[in-house]
Amino acid sequence: MSTTLGYNRLSSDFRIPVVGLLVVPAIFAIAWLRGRKQDLSAIVPAERLVIYIVYPIMIAAFTWAQVTLATAFLTHG
Repeated sequence: MSTTLGYNRLSSDFRIPVVGLLVVPAIFAIAWLRGRKQDLSAIVPAERLVIYIVYPIMIAAFTWAQVTLATAFLTHG
């Protein structure tokens, strides 16, 4: 857990901890727990559109970011 990844931006060197890899699974877990409680017939049509279109795009983006971060951590670690 003490492994960090170097990040250089605007002439400043930052160290991103490996704990950052836990953010995406935490967001997925929270979204899953919140979504389990809802009945699909009680959701308004606009929100259903978000569930069917926006959520899969977000999941794909988060998964891509997770793989990118994990690859960088394993390469530098």
